Amino acid sequence: VTIAEWSMIACLIMAGFTFFIWLLRRRDRLYLHFSLLCMSWSVVMFYLAAPFAPFDHGTWLRFAYYCVDLSGFFLLMFLYYLMGLHRLLLKRIAIIAVIGSGVALFSMPMRHHVLVITVVHGIHLALVMYVLLIGAVRALRARSRELLWFMPGFLMIAALVLRDILAFWAAAQKPGGLPEGTYMQYGFAVLLILVFAYLIRTFVQALNNSEHLNEQLESRVRAVTVSIEQSYAENRALELRTTAQQERQKIYRDLHDDVGAKLVSIVYADGSHRQVELAREALASLREAVSQESTSMRPLPVLLASILTEMETRLDAAGIAFAQQGCDDVPDLPVDPAQAYHLSRILREVTTNVIKHVGQGTVTLTCLCDDESLVLEIIDQGSGIPDAATQQGTGLGNICFRARELGASASWHNDTACGTRFVLRLELGQLMSASEAG
Repeated sequence: VTIAEWSMIACLIMAGFTFFIWLLRRRDRLYLHFSLLCMSWSVVMFYLAAPFAPFDHGTWLRFAYYCVDLSGFFLLMFLYYLMGLHRLLLKRIAIIAVIGSGVALFSMPMRHHVLVITVVHGIHLALVMYVLLIGAVRALRARSRELLWFMPGFLMIAALVLRDILAFWAAAQKPGGLPEGTYMQYGFAVLLILVFAYLIRTFVQALNNSEHLNEQLESRVRAVTVSIEQSYAENRALELRTTAQQERQKIYRDLHDDVGAKLVSIVYADGSHRQVELAREALASLREAVSQESTSMRPLPVLLASILTEMETRLDAAGIAFAQQGCDDVPDLPVDPAQAYHLSRILREVTTNVIKHVGQGTVTLTCLCDDESLVLEIIDQGSGIPDAATQQGTGLGNICFRARELGASASWHNDTACGTRFVLRLELGQLMSASEAG
């Protein structure tokens, strides 16, 4: 098997493979021109390897010479698109040269073929060298190793083509002369292998980039899907809370319109003083339950003032004096409605216990406040709270529950100098926590 036969087989394989890739990527002309380059050069190798002519020898020889010119043309076009050139004059010169070569080879007598081949090869060689010069300058500026990697192969084929052109030119000086042999086919085979390796590498890189982009796209789709699902869950939870809020508001309004009206009737009806007071307390509790679902914020001083006014009114009606200390020094912080509700209910329950179990003397409320906490201390002048009450939670369980809801601590102990000392310690941040979370 000769070198020409190996070259022909390799060219046919590379031509078929790159042509198939071009069919899949029609916009990429690199693969098309390389495939045509390999096909035209395989004809030249077949001419050199085959001991017979598939048709008339003169026509076969003309066709083989023209395939050499086609190879030079397609090589030039491959380089043209590889470097992304936009030089129409260069492209037109190459097209005119290859068309003129075909017309001359198939119309002129055989004795002039050497001259035609010499001229056309010279034009293509000059254009290829010009393009290579442009590519070398670009490669050096961009530090592109891929383009520089091709330069030795192109220079080798250019040197061999130049040698063959000189041989044809020397033979043309003699009537009917032809050169004894050509060498460009040896360098051309190496060049085709290098270019084929570059195209395969480019194709593999494109596949890898495509897979990487697909993985990124799938990752983003998964992230967006999770985000949408979370958003849907949050919206659904918000919708459920809103629906529950509306239902509670409806129940509160119904209670206010129905039970509230009956309590008002009890207040203004002829009855005992105790019944009137109980009705007033029940009506105040009902109104507070209705209003605690409001989303409006209340400043801490305003909230304490309202609670203290109610305590003083209730204790005064029960014949118990009320005094306060330090309540004017609390910070002006917004209090969440739900937290305000729990705080007022705790102090109301403490007031109820004082009215029930003390019934005389003075009740003193002291506010101790710093940057982080608020301490409310209530002291009465009763006989103290029984130990069994604190252990079993009689009447005090509700206070403990609401204190936990507030994130606060509640404690009772008997004071020998007075009666019962109740201490509620809470963090200021807890009073605003619900609003801040919203």
